[in-house]
Amino acid sequence: MIFPVESRDSTRRAKAFSLIEVLVSLAVLLLIVILFTQIITSTASTVSSKKKRMDTDSRARMIFSRMALDFSAMLRRRDLDYSSFKQPAGNQPDRFGGGEIAANPQPGNDSFAFYAEVTGYFPGTGPEKSPCSLVAYQVAQDPDTGQPALRRRSDALGWKAGASWKAPGYLPITLRSHFPDLHSNAARYKTVGEQVFRMELSYHLKASGTDPARLSVTPWRPGGSSGVNGWSEVSAIVITLAVLDDASRELVDDLAPLAALLPDAVDGVDTATVWNRLIASPDFAQTAGVAPAAAVGIRVYQRYFPLNSP
Repeated sequence: MIFPVESRDSTRRAKAFSLIEVLVSLAVLLLIVILFTQIITSTASTVSSKKKRMDTDSRARMIFSRMALDFSAMLRRRDLDYSSFKQPAGNQPDRFGGGEIAANPQPGNDSFAFYAEVTGYFPGTGPEKSPCSLVAYQVAQDPDTGQPALRRRSDALGWKAGASWKAPGYLPITLRSHFPDLHSNAARYKTVGEQVFRMELSYHLKASGTDPARLSVTPWRPGGSSGVNGWSEVSAIVITLAVLDDASRELVDDLAPLAALLPDAVDGVDTATVWNRLIASPDFAQTAGVAPAAAVGIRVYQRYFPLNSP
């Protein structure tokens, strides 16, 4: 029996790839490369986002830790003064006397001050310090960055008789009479939270009779004591902060419109819940006039600082 013999040319043609096969292979390879690139990009973006979130969370914890130390050492005697106030949009007379309060880059933020047994430094005297001081917080322009930031003041009070700055042991002394520049002297403040651009203060009041425990913008109920005695109604001071990470800040020219969209605290309403709901709304970035990537970088933090009965 005779079998046909294939020529070497026909064998070579049988083993070669057709143009269609080559194109299909290239298309599959390109698809694999695109998918792999997307996975790498998505992973890198997720890692970067988580890192920024962790950095912001860490800074918020540091701020709240500093506040916790101050509040835990707060002196809440009946003859002591306490100040909380809404920062103005324009220059206004300082209600504590001593000229005007300059317009704040982020008006509407709360500012507060109190006496505490924490270390403070005497103005203009170098390293000399005292275990008792005036402590104040406000959101104001950082002189180094030009950006709004959370700033803290700690002025020492004289611990000995005859000291020019009297300690609470020699009271009554009031914030009005002893610190006329309480909210206007930016040089006395130091930045403790570079990423903070919004702060609201409220109080958690204890239950009283038929009135249940609730949030309030004042440390007393309507018709209650508006003096230091009002602390007897407070179970905790509540601080709410809005923070924008460094990368997101670079995308925002002016933080004022962004801060203005976050409303002031209201009696009986949780401020953090309101802010988070607004930020999560689909038209928030457009309304604020910022890039969506910047709006995504906003974080809201809230902490209750319990107070023991005075």
